[in-house]
Amino acid sequence: MKGQTDFARIPCIGPESSDVKYHPFKPAINHLIDCILKDKTPIIDINDAVKTHEICFAADISAEKGKSINLPLK
Repeated sequence: MKGQTDFARIPCIGPESSDVKYHPFKPAINHLIDCILKDKTPIIDINDAVKTHEICFAADISAEKGKSINLPLK
């Protein structure tokens, strides 16, 4: 914007904060414990974890080779 000299400042707690009361740890752990106790599948299961790791590995390979990497990895 013409004449703007600085960015807008929005007060909030970001991920760099050590204040965990706003982080989703407690609800996530409670959900996992509930699933274990009731023999239910968590919202995010091992298959999601495998896909997430595959994407991370592909990103590393892509950066190393400087080219696109197809999924699934071989």
